[in-house]
Amino acid sequence: MLSIGRGVTAGYLCDLTDPGHSRPGVDAAGRWFGRGCPAFGISGEVRREDLEHLMWGFAPGGRALVRNAGEASRRAGYDLTFSADKDVSALWAVAGPKTREIIERAQREAVKQALTYLQDVASHSRRGRHGLGREPVGLVAALFEQGSSRAGEPQLHTHAFLANVAARADGSSGALDGRDLYMQKRCAGAIYRCELARRLEERLGVRIERKGEFFGIAGVPAGLTAAWSTRRREIEEHLERHGRSGPKAAEYAALATRPAGRQLTGQERLDGWRREAARHGFTPEAARALMGHFVARDPLAEAEQAVRRAVRRITERDAHFGERELLRLAAGEALGRGVGASLIRTMVTHAVEFGPDTHRLGQLRGERRYTTGEMLEAEQRLLEAAGRLSRQGHRTVTPETMGRVLASRPTLTAEQSRALVHITQESGRIAAATGIAGEGRAFVLDAVREAYEGDGCSVFFAAADPGAARELERGAKIPGATLHETLRSLERGVLKLDDSSVIVVDESGIVATRAMERLTYHVESSGAKLVLVGEADPSLSLEAGGSFGALAARLDEGRRAEVLRRRRSWARDAGDSVPGHTDAALRTYAERGLLTLARGSDQAMAALVADWERHVGRDPRRGLVIAPTDGQARALNRLCQEARLRAGELGDAAVVVSGERIRAGDRVRFTRGSRLYQVRSGHLGTVLDADPVAGTLKVRLDDGERITVSLDRYGHVRLGYALTAPEAHDARVEDAFVLGVGASAGRGQGLVLASRTRLYADERDAGEEVRALVREASRAREKGHLREGARRSGDRERPDVELAV
Repeated sequence: MLSIGRGVTAGYLCDLTDPGHSRPGVDAAGRWFGRGCPAFGISGEVRREDLEHLMWGFAPGGRALVRNAGEASRRAGYDLTFSADKDVSALWAVAGPKTREIIERAQREAVKQALTYLQDVASHSRRGRHGLGREPVGLVAALFEQGSSRAGEPQLHTHAFLANVAARADGSSGALDGRDLYMQKRCAGAIYRCELARRLEERLGVRIERKGEFFGIAGVPAGLTAAWSTRRREIEEHLERHGRSGPKAAEYAALATRPAGRQLTGQERLDGWRREAARHGFTPEAARALMGHFVARDPLAEAEQAVRRAVRRITERDAHFGERELLRLAAGEALGRGVGASLIRTMVTHAVEFGPDTHRLGQLRGERRYTTGEMLEAEQRLLEAAGRLSRQGHRTVTPETMGRVLASRPTLTAEQSRALVHITQESGRIAAATGIAGEGRAFVLDAVREAYEGDGCSVFFAAADPGAARELERGAKIPGATLHETLRSLERGVLKLDDSSVIVVDESGIVATRAMERLTYHVESSGAKLVLVGEADPSLSLEAGGSFGALAARLDEGRRAEVLRRRRSWARDAGDSVPGHTDAALRTYAERGLLTLARGSDQAMAALVADWERHVGRDPRRGLVIAPTDGQARALNRLCQEARLRAGELGDAAVVVSGERIRAGDRVRFTRGSRLYQVRSGHLGTVLDADPVAGTLKVRLDDGERITVSLDRYGHVRLGYALTAPEAHDARVEDAFVLGVGASAGRGQGLVLASRTRLYADERDAGEEVRALVREASRAREKGHLREGARRSGDRERPDVELAV
């Protein structure tokens, strides 16, 4: 197993060079590793003073290597912990000296293979303006091998401390870009396990048993490994009692629950382990009986088979893959096959670059994507089936039924009505409706259900994932299953379709090609109709491994539905014109006092935040701030957060995510979808708890769901008070506070999002025409206020003209 510690301090790292901190059973001396070591003149055994200098950001000798050298807040490095399986640790604890040495050497070489991989693909330094430039650098790692856990149980593991400094090719130096390390963590762990398993098979002749992504050794008593995992249960119980999770919290829990007692010597601990193992029947003789079972294999053939199986596993759920994901799965498939890390890396690279069935696609987040000829054929079959369905007729909703549905929903917009008509009356046995977002989607789908059921059809709803299914049920009160559940019901005969059946798939843009092909087969063979609803964004389809974008392009698409309805007619009339920034639209806002001009962008932001704070009160969900650029959105997020912090509405503890400090009470936005946490990009929520020790955020999503996010596994969270216009396109709030008019505001600035919208701008950006509008409207409002005051005071004799200003 590989874990990466967060927030490692120099003092903690340097303690490991102290013999008193070492674990019994393994030499405590650390060793330097990495291509970056020669640049700093270090090699061989780790000296405390050299490690301490590097962790504080200095070269051995005292020269500063980074701007924040010596500052207590700087990240000293990254703690990568490579832990052998419990079976390996048990065999190591019981076996004789020679076997122990072989196992330790296998552990050492496996760690070096994983670090070599990280050196090749994840060792970069940032440089240039805002650190946007990156260049390859050499890693500087101090390796410390240890043999027991803090609980005194056998746990063979290696701490690889990567110094957060690196020498560049031009002689300058800088910090590591740690994002790549976290992105490559699972793959590096798979390489470590692959190499360790191969060396144990090759050197000891043990039989390797796969356990999912991990492995064990055949014959090691399960009762013994369970007995040596009691501390893990104690730690888990402590974490549960305190409501915490994560690697750092587990480390603190281990310290808090560690039993008191005399520190044992290495030999005393080994003797104790062997006595306990003997009680489970695992003696040195039993350990020797597990070894010597050497099996002749063809590593090349085994590696090819591992890669083929990995490709099959990926394409069962996704239409495409990247080299990193393929390597991780192939390394797992190689366990027990006698295949090492170097060979599996070579075979994966050959497969993606030269494989006869591998086809290159575009890039996703900077990574080249690939697919197979089989997947391309599956997509072609899907498109052909969709073409046949589009040419075949299906029962349409009668005009009488449609009239009743439209009459019962007077708030349906023209665009929503057109989408409804397209799905139920104009399309054949398949329809694709794109762009029906947010609340509007659920509203239209409920109308689709009522229309079809009104004419005797059975409507079944399926969603791409559980989160989408819950949202559909809440938004439209439509009971829906996941697509996986629907397919399983069809294939088991529990759900039967006929020519009166209609299947509606929500979030079709993230449905994998294989699943879509299976569903289309059931629809075509039964005479049913298929309705696909989602976003046909090609980048979304690429990310999800699906083909909805291609399907939608082949079919007659319903027109894009209006995103949101506004509750005030004047806001609707003005908002429809604002993207063009016409005088009529701006005049409407100015006359109502909802257009504020300030002297400078800072003053405009300050005025916006002051109004936002006054109107939303203690419930920031009511109001949304919209900015033209991401930089302005970040600045407004900070200002809104500071206002709430001054008001005492936020917690004291904070976690740092992407440079932002997030606290309990903060509004947050998820910037990338996650099936693990069942969130989608753009979801908003309120932080219930921010735990910097565990590295977690507990969030109540706006749909009511509560989730706990581990920032080690998912760091795509940012403050959510202010959004850019594209990010806010499907939000629903009472008040919107928009920065910018005229040239400073992007098109579609989000004025359609709320019943009340306020505009704020730097008067220099607004232009003379807008400034004149504001002055004119201001005089008119003041005149109106004076008239109203005079009327209420009973002063009816004073002429209006004298009250003009």
